[in-house]
Amino acid sequence: MKVIARPMGTGKTEELLRSAAQDKALVLAENKAELQAKANAYGITVQVVDWDDIVNTYYGPDVPLYIHRMDDVIKHYFEEDYSLNLKGYSIRTEN
Repeated sequence: MKVIARPMGTGKTEELLRSAAQDKALVLAENKAELQAKANAYGITVQVVDWDDIVNTYYGPDVPLYIHRMDDVIKHYFEEDYSLNLKGYSIRTEN
């Protein structure tokens, strides 16, 4: 699993999109239209999906998935859609 963690303005989004395109992966985003436009502006061909797409379309276990701004996606879907009071989460990186 690839984890991209750097400050704002350091090219994380472009790196994520390029990695997803290379892996022929989907990219899950809170705002798919905005991220798809950014991918197009970079000249990157990749399919950006949102939560509704993930829930309503079967992609199968062989389709790789990248998540753009995972913290925002988790916050949006758990706080807004499920009315949970999300206060934190942990993440681990592989050695």
